[in-house]
Amino acid sequence: MADIGVSQEAAQAYLDAAYPSLTAATLTKDLVMKEKYVAMFLHPEAWVDARRFDYQYKDFTLPANAELNEFIRRVQYPTVEITRNRQNVPIINSLAERLFWDK
Repeated sequence: MADIGVSQEAAQAYLDAAYPSLTAATLTKDLVMKEKYVAMFLHPEAWVDARRFDYQYKDFTLPANAELNEFIRRVQYPTVEITRNRQNVPIINSLAERLFWDK
């Protein structure tokens, strides 16, 4: 956690926090997805899961200095794709625009 700027005190508080007793009644998809996000932080697949889950994690908010006012839904096409295959690259107005299968 120190590698990404989390203070030692905050890291220890997270590790020391009582983990809820999980039963079939208390285990939720939200809890599973949130812990998966924590475990995979900075891995590209974490973003894919967050997008699939519609960013519905409890207490999940945009970064303070985010350029968009909503979470991104896609990545930009690479410059080489635009340069070499322009006629087949769709026009994208915003990175928050949903992909055809995400609507």
